Amino acid sequence: MSVFNKIGLAVHKLAARKERKRYYEKKKAACLPADRCTCRREHTAVSHYPNDPTFYELCDEYGIYVMDEANVESHNGRSQYQVPGSLDGYVEAAEDRAVNMLERDKNHACVIMWSPGNETGTGDSLQAEIDYFHDNDDTRVVHYQGWNDNEGVDVYSNMYPTIDSIKTNYTKPFIMCEYLHTMGNSGGGLTDYWEKIRTYGILQGGFVRDWGDQTFNTPLVEDGEWDGETTYWGYDGDWNTGDFSSWKSGNGDFCQNGIISADRTIQPEALEVKRVYQALQMDMADTAGQTVTVTNEYTDTNASEYALVS
Repeated sequence: MSVFNKIGLAVHKLAARKERKRYYEKKKAACLPADRCTCRREHTAVSHYPNDPTFYELCDEYGIYVMDEANVESHNGRSQYQVPGSLDGYVEAAEDRAVNMLERDKNHACVIMWSPGNETGTGDSLQAEIDYFHDNDDTRVVHYQGWNDNEGVDVYSNMYPTIDSIKTNYTKPFIMCEYLHTMGNSGGGLTDYWEKIRTYGILQGGFVRDWGDQTFNTPLVEDGEWDGETTYWGYDGDWNTGDFSSWKSGNGDFCQNGIISADRTIQPEALEVKRVYQALQMDMADTAGQTVTVTNEYTDTNASEYALVS
């Protein structure tokens, strides 16, 4: 099985403004900041459902690899109600979503991995999805964080492990399907993660959560009035009105965890990601002799295409 050095970000399908016009341009604008802030635009995960077809077209065009994930997630339902598990009706529903995703996206060169879902337990439903992936596409790797010991799952995956808890003797390539939750002034542990990842080949990196802040351009209402112009980046029910005006989820700013803002402004964390993720890594091999060792982590670009400027 091929082993990929995975650097990446988790991407959601969310428009910061409500209008749907110029959709292609908006999707393109969402992809392009990756060119400026991560340098290696190699990997992303659609979290946690298939994205709009336009997104895959752009990933094909710009050379961004995608882990495609089916829209199957139950969170607490997996432990409280064994959903979807092996329950009648749920098995067919889960497999149907995997079938739809694979058949829609299988001809996109950007897709390199399939995932049957996120945080949704085990059972016949997940097995049906995994089997469908393998029976109908033997060219791609299958990922699923919830069932690492399944023979049909090709990589070992985990969420938010501490650096010390990451082993170095996994029997499958190890991927962090989510890590470095970048809320507020965070992301400072990225260098430490990647020192270990680059030391042990079985460790294949992970997907920073998240790519963009999940906020909405919301009218600023004061004393019950809006001036028709002033807005702010609202979250957690700020846009609710009427009987629902006081409704909150309780998660606060939990979804404001991107390395770019909702309007695609690059945040300071993005610059840290850029530096750590860059494909040409340099170390001072000999201080006295001023010798620099350059390690090329690109999968398809020769370092000779770059000029080393002192």
